[in-house]
Amino acid sequence: VRRLAPVRLRQLLGVVLDETQNEAQVKKYDYMCRKLMLKEGDKVVEVGSAWGTMGLMMAKKFGANVVNYGLVDEQNRVMRERVIKMGLQDQVKIVQRDCRELGHEKERYDKYVSLGVLEHAGKDCVEDWIKNIAQALKPGGIGVITNVGHYSRYHTDYIIGKYIWRGCYFPSMGDIFKYCEKHDLHIVDLEDTHFLYADTMEVMLAKMLEHWDKIQAIDPQVFNERFRRIWMLYYLGSIEGFRSKHSALQTFQYTFVKGRGDVYPKTREFLYDQPF
Repeated sequence: VRRLAPVRLRQLLGVVLDETQNEAQVKKYDYMCRKLMLKEGDKVVEVGSAWGTMGLMMAKKFGANVVNYGLVDEQNRVMRERVIKMGLQDQVKIVQRDCRELGHEKERYDKYVSLGVLEHAGKDCVEDWIKNIAQALKPGGIGVITNVGHYSRYHTDYIIGKYIWRGCYFPSMGDIFKYCEKHDLHIVDLEDTHFLYADTMEVMLAKMLEHWDKIQAIDPQVFNERFRRIWMLYYLGSIEGFRSKHSALQTFQYTFVKGRGDVYPKTREFLYDQPF
């Protein structure tokens, strides 16, 4: 950190972006909706809400009916407030439920989505996660999962597993393929976007440093100098990890269909509305 920080952080804080972080996030969510081929009336289950933007977009812009599985009290509270503010109570339902209960809703959903959540399932829960998706999707149903992972199996980095995302596990592409095949989910599109995630984390680090005084004021005992240094190390290490030719760290976007039905477009042209 001492070696990287002085020069690199000056670059981060001085960078001028062509678009804001929020604008980039909205574009990403819209892209995910197109991957799902969302249409009015679709029954969608989303696992993990962040602060609800993806679920709200699916309902408001695309006319979908969304059920969100979320375990974080504060995120659920914020999302409920946003649902009410936007008048989407008839289209968006939030349930505080473990995603491994999803399989009880047999073939109920047309679409499934989880963005950056699978990593938090833990090493021994990846197959359960995928099995429950398969049970909840209708035949021909479409799903999208994004996650940090590897091509092969690796141990989670010590600092991330101990200090950042406790109990997390970055699953291998090989395991995802194996479990999808076992549970009749067929991958129709795959992207590796680690270079984009490095750019995102640069912005996140710059935002943390820019607003550190406000963050610290929320709770000085929690957001102390030790916290700041741990997260600086995490951000800087991850940025270099996603860019280094010696690293195995990736981020994946999997799109899959339940069953072997011919339901997905033959080319990717439909994803790229102009201008994009």
